Amino acid sequence: MPIKVGEQSYTTSRDTIEKNERKALDEFILAGNQGHVAALINASEIYSNPKSKNFDIEKSLEILLKSVSIENQYSGYFIGKLLIENQIFSDKIENLIYYIQKSANYGLYKAQIYLANIYRDGIYAEKDLEKALTWYARASHNGTPESAVAAYMFDEISARLDDEISKKIYEDSESWEPIPTLHQYSIIAEF
Repeated sequence: MPIKVGEQSYTTSRDTIEKNERKALDEFILAGNQGHVAALINASEIYSNPKSKNFDIEKSLEILLKSVSIENQYSGYFIGKLLIENQIFSDKIENLIYYIQKSANYGLYKAQIYLANIYRDGIYAEKDLEKALTWYARASHNGTPESAVAAYMFDEISARLDDEISKKIYEDSESWEPIPTLHQYSIIAEF
């Protein structure tokens, strides 16, 4: 039963991180190789931490791309986080935007904000204020305490667009429904 071994490695490595980061990484990668998405994401987080002895942005991105191959709603968010926080520019950006959007479509607030910021700023994709407005509007209905930030950004961007366009985008966002999440990945919610 590979997942059972992976789960054990995942649990063990969560407890080991502070004591022995390298051992925790090895166990996360073992669990990840056996299908445990959260373990891969944890390994990526260690590699992307500038305070880590194992700091390696490229390795972090490589692991996140591996986690995307396991159908889940979280990898795209972590790809967005890695890109934006570390200002990574890669020839793979177009595919990475796809994964961020996939997470945003699952209703993950932070993925929605990352995607809106990407379209607002035009850094990783062509600047598109209507797309940015769409994702800010969806994030503003997310029900999280941070929804007010998304609502503020919606108002700021909508002031630059035609009122009819802004109104239509907002109305569409009220009826938008995220893709239902997969229960088996709920363990990642601890992030």
